[in-house]
Amino acid sequence: MNGIEGIVDGAPEIGLNDGREVTLDGSKVGEAGPKKSDGLGRALQLKKSSSGRVAYAFGPETQWTVVRGLLDTAAKAGYPHASFVTRVVREGVARPGHLDVEVATEKKTTSDRELHVSLSSRGAVMLRWLEGTKQIGEVVPTDAVVTRLARPVEREWNDRGLFHEPNDKRFDQVILHVEPDTPYILVLTVLDAISGTKRGSVPAFIVNLPAEDKTPEHTIGSPSSKPR
Repeated sequence: MNGIEGIVDGAPEIGLNDGREVTLDGSKVGEAGPKKSDGLGRALQLKKSSSGRVAYAFGPETQWTVVRGLLDTAAKAGYPHASFVTRVVREGVARPGHLDVEVATEKKTTSDRELHVSLSSRGAVMLRWLEGTKQIGEVVPTDAVVTRLARPVEREWNDRGLFHEPNDKRFDQVILHVEPDTPYILVLTVLDAISGTKRGSVPAFIVNLPAEDKTPEHTIGSPSSKPR
């Protein structure tokens, strides 16, 4: 079983045994896969946690489609706030930590400015700002290595982010798109890089997973993608 490195206060803990057996706080509640997670949803509803947050720990090669299925089940059971427990390196020291995302259960239409981050199963990353369907600026291609991704994310926020002041009540939003067969470790890498952009002492972005997600057709390597 994948041990959770750092407990998220008050949050139930979801993990996998042997990549298939779904556990909640160490007890088996079902198996991963389509239509096999009903037990997880029922077990979460019995928890009656007021925080709406769940902690997750998976093996590095777990496919995103498995992870996303569990995230969706938990979100529909009243737990849309996900904390991926990992070891976060800060100032050269690895410490237990967690990387947070918000899981949408319904499609949302907005004209707000958002940074869309698309991750392929090969580790290619595309950054682009959208206001509704209108693209702002150029597409920025990079890849899922923290040292390579963190800098363009921070630069994009400095250039086009809207909420920079410490007393701003709102935060800039990232919409994260992930191909289904992407290894879980690449998602953690991207989240770690995004979290490195700070507004004061807290992350500058809130990361969101859209409902019924499809990787955008405009992908890295298309003619209008330009490195920066």
